[in-house]
Amino acid sequence: MNDKREFGRRACEGVVDYLVIGLEDVNWRGMSLKARIIDISEGGVGIETEYPLEAGHAVHFNGDIGEIGAVRWSERRGSCYRAGIAFLKARARKPAHAVSALCEP
Repeated sequence: MNDKREFGRRACEGVVDYLVIGLEDVNWRGMSLKARIIDISEGGVGIETEYPLEAGHAVHFNGDIGEIGAVRWSERRGSCYRAGIAFLKARARKPAHAVSALCEP
């Protein structure tokens, strides 16, 4: 597999709330969705979620992450979806120590 990431990812365990921006599905509109963080870096995050994210969706992470990102890829894995999300470059990147703090118990 050819890894195109600008920043190395760090394994991370945690749960994050997020919204899909511009979502038109009335069953999910205005709902805060939850995802399990798999890995994270200064430039993006890998998550597992029950919502069927698709490449191109824009998401807003609440809480400590507080970033807006674009879904780069998503694939179904059993009853969940695994997705890779790149933080938007227009936003300031989190410094490495801030990303690390998100993964500490």
